[in-house]
Amino acid sequence: MTVDVVVVAWNSADDLPAMLDSLPAAFGAVDYELVVVDNASGDDSAALAAAREGTRLVRLESNTGFTHAANVGARLGHGDLLLFLNPDVVCPPASMARLVDALASRPEAWGATPWFRFPDGEPQYFWRRLVGGAVTVLCFTRWGKRLDAALGHRAWRWRCYRDLPDPPGRRDIDGVGAACLLVGRSAFTEAGGFDERYFNFFQDGHLERQLRRQGRPLLGVGDVEVSHRAGSTLVRLPPWQVDAQMLLALRQFVRDEPPLRRLLVEAAIRLDLWLPHPHRKDRRRAVLAPVRAPLHRG
Repeated sequence: MTVDVVVVAWNSADDLPAMLDSLPAAFGAVDYELVVVDNASGDDSAALAAAREGTRLVRLESNTGFTHAANVGARLGHGDLLLFLNPDVVCPPASMARLVDALASRPEAWGATPWFRFPDGEPQYFWRRLVGGAVTVLCFTRWGKRLDAALGHRAWRWRCYRDLPDPPGRRDIDGVGAACLLVGRSAFTEAGGFDERYFNFFQDGHLERQLRRQGRPLLGVGDVEVSHRAGSTLVRLPPWQVDAQMLLALRQFVRDEPPLRRLLVEAAIRLDLWLPHPHRKDRRRAVLAPVRAPLHRG
């Protein structure tokens, strides 16, 4: 097995060195090639990557978002497997070699992902269930989050697999954020890669939904762990912009869901946009941008 590691960087200079330093020991004897796609960073991200021997650097002229940049990196390699890895992830020794072995042991699985922890060791609960409309509303809209908090965060806990022990062992899961996601190249290619209708969010959920509809599992490898700061680049954006990107991506995601679920989520988002907010006009304009019909169904 050979692995193409695809790292999308955007103003990631604070995190990139530790991630790059961790890779040789994490892979051990497993052959891998590293591609860093820089999304027009304004810091030293590209220079740091260029200085690393054996790293292939692609500089994009503008910030195209994670989805397009990840596809660019994936197309450059020829390995059996693809590892999408965020700059703010640190991989312990032998962790990626063990993740490769875990996926090889389950040929019916399309991908594998480790158990995530914050740098202080606390579990991150980064695995995700693909949930119905009501839970989606409670997890993503401002008013839904407030209601879920009053209910003891039941929806959030269900979506994030908070019912699992820590660590959770190995099990099939619905999905995960693509911060450390190992996939078979053939499965990724046959699915069309990440759908570039998405800018930063839900492109991983879209891919996972397609492959799940084909009956192929995603393997959660809870006995392999990585450290993940989570959102280290998003903090550079105003919170309302991050929220708007998320809600627009959610509107795109539900275009390929059953009609009643789509209508429920769309109505809940529009209600959320009418509630008082310091940036209500800008937020409405960003979230209600046109979404496109599904390109295909898995």
